[in-house]
Amino acid sequence: MEKEHILELDPSRYSQSMSIIGKVKLGDFFTDDLYDKVVAAVNGEVRGKASVIYDPSFKEYFVYLTFIVIKLAKKIFHFILGCFRGKLKEASLNSELTIPYLADEVIGTYTSPAILTIPK
Repeated sequence: MEKEHILELDPSRYSQSMSIIGKVKLGDFFTDDLYDKVVAAVNGEVRGKASVIYDPSFKEYFVYLTFIVIKLAKKIFHFILGCFRGKLKEASLNSELTIPYLADEVIGTYTSPAILTIPK
């Protein structure tokens, strides 16, 4: 296994957030690898990170990602998935490579999760 990338995050610098309830898809398959991570970034600056977790109440693997911004900022988020032997790869969210920030929004639900996809 490769050494994990250090991705720094200081939530005290920000005042608003947005969240994703999602599943991580690697190629054609959904991951069940608890070492897979998702990172939300703005211009290369980490604004949120989460690991894949198993939710026993749904008997499925999800990612619960909250990302943060400065109040009233209109930022565009890029998603990076840390997977495939520790290498960082760009991911899409519901087939989009970037999404606009919407204060206090939640993308996805437990019954209809957002899909974070990385091609093989």
